[in-house]
Amino acid sequence: ALASGEGSVAGSGGMPSGTSKNETVYALLNSDGSVDRIYVVNQLIGEYTDYGTYTDIKNLSTTSVPAIEGDKITFPDANVEGGLYYQGTMTGELPLTFDIKYSLDGQPVSAESLAGAAGRLQLSISASPNEKCDPAVREGLMAQITVQLDTRCARNISAPDATIVTVGKTATISYVVLPGESGKLTVTADIHD
Repeated sequence: ALASGEGSVAGSGGMPSGTSKNETVYALLNSDGSVDRIYVVNQLIGEYTDYGTYTDIKNLSTTSVPAIEGDKITFPDANVEGGLYYQGTMTGELPLTFDIKYSLDGQPVSAESLAGAAGRLQLSISASPNEKCDPAVREGLMAQITVQLDTRCARNISAPDATIVTVGKTATISYVVLPGESGKLTVTADIHD
């Protein structure tokens, strides 16, 4: 659970007038960059019917349970202030593939060997367009790669071309990959424990 990617798209894609949908896709990655889990959070405004193939659908706004017919998802609610949010787990290809590498004091190491380690960490996350993903999806979405480090264990954090925000004991590093492009996030830090 070292990194998660986030992409969002907003639009009305054929929805009735006065309705809209905002969608954010979260991909939780394993330590090597392979996909652990993908889930989607949708915000429906105006009409609470959506289409998609999801498992584990959770209504995040109200206590209602949706009716599901094939890929049609209908919530019985009306006039939910701020829109109705729901989450669903999905499978499929992400628009990007990820490769994560680690080194400690200049030597390649596995993620598992970093527990309790000390030294100068370099974490590299490479993102490349996924040719297995539908080009219409791949070329239309941006990705935000987010890495969080505990500042009690990581100091002198550097991440060129990224944004670092520290709140309390957590440094959050954010890096954006534009639609259809490749990108590489490199994070360095002095780590202990």
